[in-house]
Amino acid sequence: MFIFVLLSNYRNLIHQIVYLNNDELILRFQLNAITRKYLFQTVIYDYATQLSSDNQILYNRFRQRIDLGLDYVNLSTTDNLNISYNMIFPVKTNPNDRVHALQISFEMKKVRQWFRSALFLGAKVFTVATSLHAAYCPIWLLVQSDPTQYIEQIPVCVCQIPTQPWREEFMGFRIDEGCDGRKPIEETCDYHKKARSCYRKKSDTSWAGAQCCYDEQGKFIEHGNEGAGTLDVISPDANSWFKQRLSMFGHFFSDFLSYWACCRNSLMSEAMCKAYYNYRPAGRCVNIESESIEIHRKPYFVTLNDISYRFREQREYILLFLPKLNGLEVQVRLTSNSNDSKIDSTVGIIAFVIGIVEFNKSVQFELFPMHQLLEIRVDTRLIELPDEEFVVPMIIYEDEHVKIKRKVNGTFKICFRGIPLQFRAHIRPTFDFFYLETLVEQDIFSKLPTPSYGLLGDLTSLIFPNGTRILNNKSNENTLFEYGESWRILQNASLFYY
Repeated sequence: MFIFVLLSNYRNLIHQIVYLNNDELILRFQLNAITRKYLFQTVIYDYATQLSSDNQILYNRFRQRIDLGLDYVNLSTTDNLNISYNMIFPVKTNPNDRVHALQISFEMKKVRQWFRSALFLGAKVFTVATSLHAAYCPIWLLVQSDPTQYIEQIPVCVCQIPTQPWREEFMGFRIDEGCDGRKPIEETCDYHKKARSCYRKKSDTSWAGAQCCYDEQGKFIEHGNEGAGTLDVISPDANSWFKQRLSMFGHFFSDFLSYWACCRNSLMSEAMCKAYYNYRPAGRCVNIESESIEIHRKPYFVTLNDISYRFREQREYILLFLPKLNGLEVQVRLTSNSNDSKIDSTVGIIAFVIGIVEFNKSVQFELFPMHQLLEIRVDTRLIELPDEEFVVPMIIYEDEHVKIKRKVNGTFKICFRGIPLQFRAHIRPTFDFFYLETLVEQDIFSKLPTPSYGLLGDLTSLIFPNGTRILNNKSNENTLFEYGESWRILQNASLFYY
């Protein structure tokens, strides 16, 4: 759930460092339909640890739920809630090297028999003794090593990303809530002053992660003093809440407190901040192209070489076929959203299937507009879709070969391990067709030993099954119709589950 729906000062409470001499934590509440309609109980979880300066090992770690003695209340009638740090832990006897991560959460009261209680999570405040902050940078610099080993482990950033609009997720990178291009610039990117948005992604093989930051035009920023992202030796991201609890303090000491102590501390020099960026560089980027197959009133396909053409037939076709890339094949079922042939109806994708021959794996999406129903099948097995009162991003299926994730806006992302393509499917508001995107890692894709086939063609042009190419300046409506029909699927070659 999204805690910014409840808190107006949410921005001041995410990944912030506060000093205990501030005395208290202040929560300011929103006035909206959620805070008016439901009752909430404020809950704080205190995660604490200490760091050994000798060997950089965390010790004395513990977790506790703090009972503030508050009942369920209507937050819209509460202006501010002031919580003394002494209500959470004894400030005066707290060791100077102990750090607390305070997770501020709100439990929603169950109001109907069918309505499950919900937990709003997200805001974390780190408390640090002033003496630890002042002394930390020189100690941290002494124990750093060559960052190259981590750069080789982390995902490579995308050199150019779309900005109209800034997306919540792009090529497996999620937007950084501390530098979110969807927010007004004055409300975000405090730590990346010349950036407009940042994205994060954790390594699949280690605790390290990438943070990629972009300027107003969506161009990757390379240098720290220009607002670049930084290498996370210990990423704040994790695949589960259990791992996230373990990585939370590791990221704090390794990558977050070090930045504050080296670059935002008035006692530190410019040389120390430069040294910080030497050990936490921005990483590297690669050119990746996003190609869309969109269905409009006058439908068209956007090919891999960025040429669009119309195709209105209503059968099953090969969209993309890569025989040398694990036998990847994408098939689509095109149909009309009207039963009346006299009406200039829209033709679109009502179902698609992605098959990987080498993995013996298939993923099928199919819409049933009359019943407002979506079916997802993996290897013909029907996947149960969660029914949430509030839409949250979640992984709905994952195995050793494929991962299917539903994002906040309802878009589904399909990724196959070891395949330099990703697929994104979005259901139109009218629930009749899919918008389907094929996301291509162009640098890798262009080095494949054989071209791609199907309605999308390859990176050069459209190509018939017999290898004949269509020159861009020689295509016409009849030629494009023949081209599309050449990729029609015979029933015995269909990957669809019926």
